[in-house]
Amino acid sequence: MRKQIVEASLKAFGVPVDKIIEAGVESIQGLEAYLRKTAADTAGTAREVQTIVAGYEQKIAEARALLDRKLQEQAAVQTSCNSRKLESRRSSSSSGRRRWRGLVKESPKLIEPTAAPERKD
Repeated sequence: MRKQIVEASLKAFGVPVDKIIEAGVESIQGLEAYLRKTAADTAGTAREVQTIVAGYEQKIAEARALLDRKLQEQAAVQTSCNSRKLESRRSSSSSGRRRWRGLVKESPKLIEPTAAPERKD
C-alpha cells in the first residue's frame, strides 16, 4: 500500500519512477565496477609485492650462505695459523721466546700480540 502511495505521489508531481529506478541501478553498477577495479588493482599489487619479497628472500639466503662460507674459511685460517704459532712457540726455547718478545717490542713493523699466559714447558 505504501509503495502505491509513493508511486502515485511521484507521478502526481511529474517525477518519472523509471528514472529513479534506473539511477539507483546505475549507482549500484558503478559501485560494483569500482569494487572489481580496486580488487584487481589490489591483486596486482599483491603479486608485485610477493615478487619483490621473494627477490629479497633470495638475496638474504645468498648473503647468509656467503657469511657461512666466510665464517668457515675464517675458522679454517684461524685453526691453521694457531697451529703454526703453536709449532713456532714449541720450537723456541724460553730464552728464544724472550728474545722474540724483545724484537716485537722494538720493531716498528711488528705488532705485539695480546698478553697470553706464559707457558712453562
